[in-house]
Amino acid sequence: MTSRITPPKAQLRLVEALLDPARYPHQVQRVECIETHISWVLLAGDYAYKVKKGVDLGFLDFTTLSLRRHFCQEELRLNRRLAPRLYLDVWSIGGSPEAPLWQEEPAIEYAVRMRRFPPEARLDHVLERGELQPHHLTLFADRMARFHDRADRPPPASPWGGEDVVWQAIEENFAPIAEAPGERGERLAALEERVGRLFERQRERIRRRRQGRIRCCHGDLHLQNLVLLEGEVVPFDGIEFNPAFYWIDPINDIAFLFMDLNVRGEPALAWVFLNGWLTASGDYEGLPLLPLYATYRALVRAKVSAIRLVQAAAERETREAVERYLGEAQRLLAPPPPILVLMHGLSGSGKSVVAGHLTPQLEAVWLRSDVERKRLHPQQQGRYAPETSDRVFDHLRKIARLALESGFNVVVDATFLERKRRKPFLQLAGELDIPLVILHVEAPPEVLRRRVTERARCATDPSEADLRVLEQQLAGRGDPLDEEERGLALSLDTENTSPEELAKEALAACRTFRLLSVEYT
Repeated sequence: MTSRITPPKAQLRLVEALLDPARYPHQVQRVECIETHISWVLLAGDYAYKVKKGVDLGFLDFTTLSLRRHFCQEELRLNRRLAPRLYLDVWSIGGSPEAPLWQEEPAIEYAVRMRRFPPEARLDHVLERGELQPHHLTLFADRMARFHDRADRPPPASPWGGEDVVWQAIEENFAPIAEAPGERGERLAALEERVGRLFERQRERIRRRRQGRIRCCHGDLHLQNLVLLEGEVVPFDGIEFNPAFYWIDPINDIAFLFMDLNVRGEPALAWVFLNGWLTASGDYEGLPLLPLYATYRALVRAKVSAIRLVQAAAERETREAVERYLGEAQRLLAPPPPILVLMHGLSGSGKSVVAGHLTPQLEAVWLRSDVERKRLHPQQQGRYAPETSDRVFDHLRKIARLALESGFNVVVDATFLERKRRKPFLQLAGELDIPLVILHVEAPPEVLRRRVTERARCATDPSEADLRVLEQQLAGRGDPLDEEERGLALSLDTENTSPEELAKEALAACRTFRLLSVEYT
């Protein structure tokens, strides 16, 4: 079947007729139509009706009525997993294109019926107003991690998530972009070559993760497909039309929102979301694939904008979107050299508070010993035994290496009171020839005691260090920073300075150290 990029004229007449409020079986004062490259969404009263365009774009085929009915039902099934309040049912449309009748047979078309939400609640609009907060994204990241953990896995014999399917999904973005108006030939060719090299470097990892990590995901997790309802981020409009796009690695799923926040000039929020998801899922093994999948997602958005340029009269905003997403793809493929940061200080000194403010600004992976200790040793008994601590710090070092080798900054959040815990990380920085900064966080003993007591009372922090542990630390257990380490350290007083200001100081120190050439022993 040859591709069909524009919908049949009968569908155009149908949509025109459905703009009449009198065509609906419920109260409607005005009908608004939102058009995408693959559908029309008719906003009528309390409901939204989504009609699929009869097009064949290669990666989807809606050219027959039976296919459109099938994919309406699939859209309902898949999206109810994450947005059951929004997705209601599938309605048939009978009559004729010029005089359509809802819920009549024989059907000439089908539509997904959804509960309508305020357009200003869509997350791209929330972001534009400056109302998208870190806690919205942290809660959403936790929800998505749990969703990915429970989501269905593909049949063992299926190809989904394999390296050939992944490369096909990436490669097929280039042709529609090349066909759109504009001169991009050389730029696209160079970009495709670089993406191909990155894919080849990650081919074996993709193959390994095909065994056990592929899930039935959302597949299209960008800001325009998210809505803020009663303080909760709710995903909608997940992929239904191509199983290769939703039977994917969860790191591929979350890469879309990570990319979209970055391209809109909000990297700190992107890193809040990413670290929230990594903390909740523990899937740090997927980090090396994030640059590839985020680049892929940038290409997807460039392709969608390119298709709209062909389907409709070229709009400046759409042309700019193509260029913006191509620019983001290029940026993702050329990250600056990474830096390793070690938090250092007694319990209650404020290490995690400072790290929580620093990591989004530094655009760094946040590794928390308290979180990883519980992940590795869920049972309370033996959790703080020496051999458990050895495992925890070996684990932290392994993740740090993985992230750093993938081009990401890393903040390791632990007390690091013992020299034997710090030394392997200094050695790691030396092996990778990257800068290392030690952030020595401190406060007076009475402040430490008050914070530890309050933390235990609230029971909301991952740390389990109590007053007994703190008193042991104050009594001198641990090794002070040696001369070499002091040369890499910045002291931060958390009693008299806000975490925001301390994070700014730390960020400036990291930028300075990045410019210096330091040898580690």
